[in-house]
Amino acid sequence: MKKLLIYSIALFFINSVYAQKYKSDKSAVTFYSVAPIENIESTNIKSQSMLDISNQNIVFSIPIDGFELEKALMQEHFNEKYMETEKFPKSTFSGKFDGFDINKEGNQEVKAKGKLTIHGVTKTIKVSGNMKFEENRIVLTCTFKVKLDDYEIARPQVLWQNIAEVVDVKLLFEYAKTD
Repeated sequence: MKKLLIYSIALFFINSVYAQKYKSDKSAVTFYSVAPIENIESTNIKSQSMLDISNQNIVFSIPIDGFELEKALMQEHFNEKYMETEKFPKSTFSGKFDGFDINKEGNQEVKAKGKLTIHGVTKTIKVSGNMKFEENRIVLTCTFKVKLDDYEIARPQVLWQNIAEVVDVKLLFEYAKTD
């Protein structure tokens, strides 16, 4: 009887910890480049993310070829010349977030710190965003800036007026509990 009670308690705690993990089932990662000659915007809906509420870990992976640009030549240059997608097929983030309470509904301001890898270069970044818990789902939104030089993304002199030095990045991840 004592063993059954111990197993039951252990199973309860295992399930409680496991229930703290959430996986994105909807995503939108958008970058926006504001430049004198033209603005460039693209959204990627193929990104994935995981949250672990119990230890405040967050990770996400963005397949670079998931960004679709409005012009075919622009798409080709983006993948071949700037992002070198064959060599660097994805961007990733791995870090910790703070300021979110799963027991509260509504928007909550959060901060995250971690390692962002783009174009094979990893930098530690700090960003702010919002998380919202409602109806057993978590929604994360965040906006931050990426300086292309920091990630060794080439910006040819000829096209300096077409591509911004700093690009705005917006994240939207909607999470559901993992099974």
